[in-house]
Amino acid sequence: MDIQKIAQEYEKLRKEKFQFLLGNGENISFSFSKSDFYHLLGFKKFTDVTIVKMIEAKVFEKKTFYDKVLKGEITYDKVNVDIKNMERFVQDDCIINFSDAVVTDKTSLVINNRFPYFTYDNMKLLLSTDWIILYDKDKAPLQYKLECDKFFSKLQEDKGRNLYFFIRKAKEHDNQCPVSFFLEQEWNSYIDIWEQGQKKEQEKVRILMRCVRDYNTNKEKEIVVYWDRVRQANSSSKFFRAQKHLRQYFHSTVYSSSLKIEIENLKRDKECEISLLNEREVELEIKNLIEEYYNIEDQERKLQIAERLLDEYYIDIMMNEKNSMSTRAISSIEQDILEIKKKITKLNSRIKKYQKYYPEIEQLEIEEVRMVYSCLWEDFAKCEEKFIRYLINDKNIYSNNMSSMEIRKEYKQWKQGAGNVL
Repeated sequence: MDIQKIAQEYEKLRKEKFQFLLGNGENISFSFSKSDFYHLLGFKKFTDVTIVKMIEAKVFEKKTFYDKVLKGEITYDKVNVDIKNMERFVQDDCIINFSDAVVTDKTSLVINNRFPYFTYDNMKLLLSTDWIILYDKDKAPLQYKLECDKFFSKLQEDKGRNLYFFIRKAKEHDNQCPVSFFLEQEWNSYIDIWEQGQKKEQEKVRILMRCVRDYNTNKEKEIVVYWDRVRQANSSSKFFRAQKHLRQYFHSTVYSSSLKIEIENLKRDKECEISLLNEREVELEIKNLIEEYYNIEDQERKLQIAERLLDEYYIDIMMNEKNSMSTRAISSIEQDILEIKKKITKLNSRIKKYQKYYPEIEQLEIEEVRMVYSCLWEDFAKCEEKFIRYLINDKNIYSNNMSSMEIRKEYKQWKQGAGNVL
């Protein structure tokens, strides 16, 4: 078992910090410390191993253990370091290494369900899932109780079981800290719960935003915002009614940019229908005049109709046979006019509705952009609404996720004058 390789994978995680905005409004973050390596990978389970006894007795530090494993000085098979006071934990002048440990149910799970699956790539997959489970240990079966608040879950399809990564609120600060990592023994064992004889699941919430930072510089390396989820998470806003009322037309998240385009499209459609209506009304007028011309005996009236047809519509009825005129029935033309008027009425109604809710969609966008980016830059909560609209309209922030540094730079420039012309 190559625990140095596991430490090397862990070292990749130590170079990054992770932050998540959750659907319940929580903003959580965590990183991977040297000390976390010991309990996250389950080394504590090897209770008869000499180095573990020393760590538990607090005469050897967990972070030093990590450093030595990373350097290859502590391996699964041996300890190649001179450790002070080690003799107190050695029996019969024999150092018990991990490979010498008595295999128990607990150590077997570590060897088979933790060590083989702990890779940087597996952890990144876990941290890229759509949901995070809010773990309530009081509801969990006795054998699946852990001291944690939340966990990430990812199905290992080749095994048909979930890989878990557990976290909890740290005692010494407001951030979260890693607790445990392993492949479950039984399907959904930490997700399923029983309440009043019914099988249910632990509560879970959507991940709205994920940010990965460089641990040393604190610069964002990756920002992913799931704006559709952000919109749904903001359903308590008084402006959310606009999204609700427009959903029947868009069937997805409504943005002011697409709404503005749609309003213009509807106006063009309306103009086309009005133009078509005018054509049909002229056609009906001509048809009525022609019918009247051929069905009356009054010669003076016939002459008036003929003159009007010629002057207004350039139709010389005296030079044309009746059969060469429009063959459409008056009822057919009238039906066309009725249908066109209905379309225009519907278009008018939709345009008015879109225009009515357009300002509320704009306000909803301001709220959700402020909510997301206040997590990345605390002072963003104080930024003016005009600046946020500038980010939405000019910087296309919905499809171009900006870093907090980029936001601060834009804000500085905006305050220096760009904002005055908005």
